[in-house]
Amino acid sequence: MAPGNETDIIIADGLTTCIYDIRGSFADNFETEDFGLNLYELDEYTFTDY
Repeated sequence: MAPGNETDIIIADGLTTCIYDIRGSFADNFETEDFGLNLYELDEYTFTDY
């Protein structure tokens, strides 16, 4: 995805859990992770490549 763009991601794994760990991988090999996110309570989540 080009810088400055955004997309929606639907997690439809059929599980009843709302807690997930998320990892973002970028073209410059930078990776970021966030653990224990309650996706049910989040309205949105943004990854930023610094």
